Amino acid sequence: MDPECGPCPDDWILFRQKCYMFYDEPAPWKTWEESRRFCQDRGADLLAIGDLVEQKFINKHIKYYQSEYHGYWIGLQHVNNTWTWVDGRRDTLG
Repeated sequence: MDPECGPCPDDWILFRQKCYMFYDEPAPWKTWEESRRFCQDRGADLLAIGDLVEQKFINKHIKYYQSEYHGYWIGLQHVNNTWTWVDGRRDTLG
């Protein structure tokens, strides 16, 4: 987030100079591609977790669903046999 741009949009949460939006609307649920497009249409992208502190922040703010049919998409994808974040970094957390 650029400090000159102002605060986060309504219903978003500021953490470490980034704005986070947690989408937990009921069905119909989105595919990974639809979710990424949804974020990009709002000037954002799916989450690319940078470190354990950020991961703990995320865990604190998501709803827990005891269901195999519901969850959250993050910005991690399998590209050329390598797990890669949407920002281009290789996964180092897993």
